[in-house]
Amino acid sequence: MSTPNKRKHITIDTKVEIINAVEKKKSNAEICRQFDIPSSTLYTILKDKKKILDAHTSGAFAGDRKKIRHPDYNKVDEALVLFFKQARRQSIPISGPQLLEKGKEIAESLGLNNFAMS
Repeated sequence: MSTPNKRKHITIDTKVEIINAVEKKKSNAEICRQFDIPSSTLYTILKDKKKILDAHTSGAFAGDRKKIRHPDYNKVDEALVLFFKQARRQSIPISGPQLLEKGKEIAESLGLNNFAMS
């Protein structure tokens, strides 16, 4: 009975290296051997190429991240960060409960009825 292979997590930086290797016309088999990944992983990376490169060039994600996930309520996030930065510029102390309350207010103003702060 053989032991199952362990999952290998690949960072965004490594995925960009893999994409660059493909663009340099290296063979897929050679790339799979070099990065020690199965061909299915290579094809998944190539399928998500645009998303990976956008995340890498935008700087929104650290290169050592493994997954690209965006918040469900991006507008609430952006507005809450703006509120927090403005309050900090004015040296107003902000507590966790205050942030939760402001987040609820922002969600209500945007018409998000099923929004739950965490």
